[in-house]
Amino acid sequence: MRNFWRPLVVLAVLFAASLPFFARASADGLCGQLTPSSGKPGSSVQMLLSYDGSWGDISALLVEIPSSTDWKVTDSKFLQEGYIFDYSGEGVSRWLFTQRDGKGLSAGDVLTVDLRLSSEAPSGSVELRVDVKQIMLASGMEQENRVLRLPYQVSPQASSEASLLALKPSQGTLSPAFSPEVTEYQVTVPFPVASMSYELQASKGAKYSINRKNLGAGGSDTRFEITVTAEDGKTKRVYAVTVHREEKPTPLPTASPTPRPIPTPRPTATPKPTKTPKPTATPKATNTPKPTATPKPTKTPKPTATPKPTKTPKPSATPKSTRTPKPSSTPVPAMSSSGPTLPPSGVQVVTRPILMDSGRDAGWKVSGVTMVGILVVLLSGPVVKFLKRFFSTNGNRAAGKGKENGPDEK
Repeated sequence: MRNFWRPLVVLAVLFAASLPFFARASADGLCGQLTPSSGKPGSSVQMLLSYDGSWGDISALLVEIPSSTDWKVTDSKFLQEGYIFDYSGEGVSRWLFTQRDGKGLSAGDVLTVDLRLSSEAPSGSVELRVDVKQIMLASGMEQENRVLRLPYQVSPQASSEASLLALKPSQGTLSPAFSPEVTEYQVTVPFPVASMSYELQASKGAKYSINRKNLGAGGSDTRFEITVTAEDGKTKRVYAVTVHREEKPTPLPTASPTPRPIPTPRPTATPKPTKTPKPTATPKATNTPKPTATPKPTKTPKPTATPKPTKTPKPSATPKSTRTPKPSSTPVPAMSSSGPTLPPSGVQVVTRPILMDSGRDAGWKVSGVTMVGILVVLLSGPVVKFLKRFFSTNGNRAAGKGKENGPDEK
């Protein structure tokens, strides 16, 4: 069943598409139409009356358009081949067409009438009535009168409202608050803002335009004008917004951090004053002891002459070794006539045991190295005196024995 309806729907669509855009009404061989078929009040419209030639040539006919509050005839354009007589009057517009030089209205000829729709015409559908009378054919026959009713769609009356329903700036706030009846506003914006835009809504069918976008220099006022044009294209209203741009701010110095307050130390208790002690008696000054006399330096003894080396004697027979006596801790110094002279306290005297020659007189023998060591170590005055006495005594002994026996053998 569904497949049955599809071809019919397609045919209906094609048929509707083939129809002209204007309204059409036909009465046998005559056809009338309005173009355009719709419009607003006050629009200009043409009525076209065409003949298809089905009756043969027409030698005469009368066309009447009754007067109406919705329509007004402004002009008529009939074929120049025939004679046209205008019998308009008494609320009716009439045009009489007759053949000229034997030529009448034939197939494809069109009669044109210019009309204007009333500006007070209500919106919706209105009708134009066209009466065709006294139709005389070239064959001598007369056709019955025809009445054509041509529909026309009237669009709603163009609005004359030219108002804004909403106005919101991209920066700042309007002063005063927006109202469709208020047309002057002020806005203040900071210096960094260099341009402005607006969110707008106009009344139905109206259009709007803005005269500018950019702002002036800092500290200046810029006037923006928003022009609203009503749907009728005639009524206009201008809304103005004055924008004040603040001056460029002076850079502020960088703020240093606020130091934290130092807590106030608690006051310490004031110490009680102590009693001042009584001054002690100043002791009497003691007598300064007299300085002791500085001892005179002792004379440095002259060095003794170095003895010349003697010839080395031929070695004699080696005597049998005797036991080496144990060294005594501290030798007893030689006695002088005035008694023994001891070394000063703290001075240690280094001594060597003296080997006694077998079979000879016992005596002291002091080598030269020992004497030098004693002289270096014992530098004090009493020791020097002691050594002088010691050397003078033992030196004579050593000299006498040296001549007889030669140097000691080790």
